[in-house]
Amino acid sequence: MAIEIERKFLVTGDGWRQGEGVALAQGYLNRDKARTVRVRIAQDKAFLTIKGPTQGASRAEFEYEIPRDDAEQLLGLSEGPVVEKRRHVIAHGGLTWEVDEFLGENRSRPRRSTSPSGSAKRSPKTPAISIRTWQPTPTAGGEWG
Repeated sequence: MAIEIERKFLVTGDGWRQGEGVALAQGYLNRDKARTVRVRIAQDKAFLTIKGPTQGASRAEFEYEIPRDDAEQLLGLSEGPVVEKRRHVIAHGGLTWEVDEFLGENRSRPRRSTSPSGSAKRSPKTPAISIRTWQPTPTAGGEWG
């Protein structure tokens, strides 16, 4: 089991756009607050991911590789539209950052941002970008992976 720690940021400019990135298609089979079940296709690989409830900024995550053909069929069962995005992986400041550029129906829509006073506000149509960072974590054997 991994622990996902995710924070999202609203980004201006496109200095983060490096290389082609990896195309992803994903659908949600369950979006219950206690658990999320997602299927994702990334190039020639596919994954089924189960996430537990969010506690603070983290939650348990279980991810399993599945046959791509199965994933394509599962996408047809997803709730809502299939989410299309391109993931850029960037090394910066001693960390690895994943920047997801949303495409298709999620490409450009009003986004929530926080003003300096801390109140939420809507910004005009801005490209939908999600950023997260991760650090290696020790495995059960004490190795870093």
